[in-house]
Amino acid sequence: MFIADKGRAFIWGGLFGVAILTFGGYAFFGAKATQAVPAEPVRVAVREATSRWVSEWAEYSGRLEAVEHVEIRPRVAGTVLAVHFRDGQLVRQGDLLFTLDPAPFEAELKRAEALLAQAEDRQRFTARNLERGRRLIQANAIAKRDFDALENAAREARSAVLAARAVVERARLDVDYTRITAPIAGRISRPEITAGNEVKAGGDAPPLTSIVSLDPLYAAFTIDERTYLHHVGTRRGGDPLQVQVGLAGEDGYPHAGQLHSLDNQLDTRTGTLRVRALLANADGRLVPGLQARVRMQVSDPYRATLVDETAIATDQDRRFVLLVGEDSRVEYRRLELGSRQGDQRVVRQGLEPGERVIVEGAQRVRPGDLVRVEQAGPVLASE
Repeated sequence: MFIADKGRAFIWGGLFGVAILTFGGYAFFGAKATQAVPAEPVRVAVREATSRWVSEWAEYSGRLEAVEHVEIRPRVAGTVLAVHFRDGQLVRQGDLLFTLDPAPFEAELKRAEALLAQAEDRQRFTARNLERGRRLIQANAIAKRDFDALENAAREARSAVLAARAVVERARLDVDYTRITAPIAGRISRPEITAGNEVKAGGDAPPLTSIVSLDPLYAAFTIDERTYLHHVGTRRGGDPLQVQVGLAGEDGYPHAGQLHSLDNQLDTRTGTLRVRALLANADGRLVPGLQARVRMQVSDPYRATLVDETAIATDQDRRFVLLVGEDSRVEYRRLELGSRQGDQRVVRQGLEPGERVIVEGAQRVRPGDLVRVEQAGPVLASE
């Protein structure tokens, strides 16, 4: 009996010890497993705020226009014999475009030349009669009335010669007008009338074709009243305002020009003023009528602090950036922004050149966080 009780006590004691060891081990290892592990600093990429000379620009929509645009109309009526150009061809001033049948005009020229010769013969005859009349009047051999008639005949003969020469000159012009040439250099349109057709003359006649000049071109757009009063109308002398143009499918504004002219009055219906910028087009790639994105310089160059546009975040109506301080901790900085300069933005207040702005990883950190800093690649300066 005693032995049995002792055995049971030994068994219960062993189980109790195992329980103590198990619970103690679990408490030890579990507590160690739940200890806080120090967080690894988040890696962010930064780029320093830069400082450089910039200008303010205002952006508009406009179109390209030809400096010269000529509709070709015949100066004489006739039959088209030949067309001497291809559709869309580049032509030089003086190039032959159309030939009209010159035969009727050449015949008229010959008739006019014959009439001129007849008038010149008449002039010589009356001049000799007048010379004889002077000798006779001196000898009192003829009456004064007869001498006056000789003088009048000589004057009429001279006038007839001048009139005949004018008719000859006009006939020569008509012959020349049968060769229709390009009055300006540029790109020509298609021929509206082909060989064999009759054409009329004058300003009411249908145009045969048209030519537009290509170099330079106008970039035409409208500016608002405020821009004119504050930036354009106040300039007196100096260099003209710079203008940059971009077309559909182009990045940025690759075409440079200068403000050329202003309209003479403001459109009271729209409150805008029509302006033109002169744009070089040496290769002739640009054509009139293209829609253009235009931006015009509205300030003199000044020194400014710039930050990447992509680094700027919005909190309701506030603009801010996150930057990394000297202690490698994130800081919040509210900004007052200016104009856009390519992929960057002018900072009027809130940031100094050289401060490290987070450009990658800002969404994973908050102000006060410790971060690991990497330097982002440089950004290319653009106007």
